[in-house]
Amino acid sequence: MALKNVILRWHRPILNHYICCMKTMIRNVVSFLATLMLSACDIIDYHPYDARLDGTHDINARNMTRIEQACAGKKALKFVLISDTQRWYDETYEAVKSINTRTDIDFVVHCGDLSDFGVTKEFEQQRDILEKLKVPYVVLLGNHDCLGTGADTFRWMFGNPNFSFNAGDTHFLCINTNAFEYDYSTAVPDFWLYQHRPQCGARQCAPYDCGHARSAYF
Repeated sequence: MALKNVILRWHRPILNHYICCMKTMIRNVVSFLATLMLSACDIIDYHPYDARLDGTHDINARNMTRIEQACAGKKALKFVLISDTQRWYDETYEAVKSINTRTDIDFVVHCGDLSDFGVTKEFEQQRDILEKLKVPYVVLLGNHDCLGTGADTFRWMFGNPNFSFNAGDTHFLCINTNAFEYDYSTAVPDFWLYQHRPQCGARQCAPYDCGHARSAYF
């Protein structure tokens, strides 16, 4: 019995230390799990087509105002057409860098297909790159942008797929032409803009659709 008591007294500090360590570890695990749960909204993507968005939106309306103000009274325009930047994030970034080195560019028109599969993250990543442009830009709806919830994401981020604006002496008509993606169930293309465009007097009426144009300087 005496020997047993000696062994117990010898092991008790070790046992107490072990229990203390276990309690600390459990507290740390519980704290980590609680933090993870509280921040899960920022860590976990619920669905690739999750349309709960944040950040800059209604971009076309804001930038059309900028274009009209900056180009008022101009007789000559120089703008950039880009298109089909889906998946090509590095190339889009380099294009933005190149455009930003120029001082003679009035604005940029993106002719559609920011995304490849209409995934929300695709729109957000492309938008965040394009937002680095020093000049205003507008974006048209491409056929890939219509996949999944892409059309809804586009509307929230950029606005109505059919829009128009003035730049100098030119009236730009930007039309959603993705009839296949809408199964011809709605008026796509909607030529209402052609029929009810503003009286632009001497302005040239230059329509631009969301076709897949080559990148070019004009």
